[in-house]
Amino acid sequence: MEQGKAIGAEYIVAGHLDINKWMLELRLVNVATQEVFEKQEGKLDIYGNASYYKKQAKRLVAQLASKLLKVENIPVVRVLESKKEIAQLLLIAGGSKKGLKEGQILELYQIEVEQVDGEDFERFLPFGEAKIEVVENANFSQAKVKKGGEIISKCFNANRPVYCRKIE
Repeated sequence: MEQGKAIGAEYIVAGHLDINKWMLELRLVNVATQEVFEKQEGKLDIYGNASYYKKQAKRLVAQLASKLLKVENIPVVRVLESKKEIAQLLLIAGGSKKGLKEGQILELYQIEVEQVDGEDFERFLPFGEAKIEVVENANFSQAKVKKGGEIISKCFNANRPVYCRKIE
């Protein structure tokens, strides 16, 4: 907290790794009050390498940021190419106008709405990743599926929407 105060920050992102549970937790903390404003946690694979853990940390930061900044859910329009019912290439309803660039990594997910005590809450269910190959124009991009191609195909076959957001 002292570093946050020294630079005049209102909030800082603090993290904690619980080795016993293999959980990484990130918290957005008010520097003045030390109150936790928001938190995001994720389970880590015990057999991951340094690159894997870095990617997981980036994903958690992106999820925390999307909670705070209300990051837009970018729709996946359709599957452009597939092999044996496994999606390979996607058309994304986002281009240069949404700040997308070739080479960026996207997290693929579904949104599920849960009703608790009469109130609706959105749950983000990540299941894959894609890499932007081509930004076609201001409104569309093509992304190559890196992980989750089978789930994407199942979602589209069942008419369930798929979304993405930038994680790198």
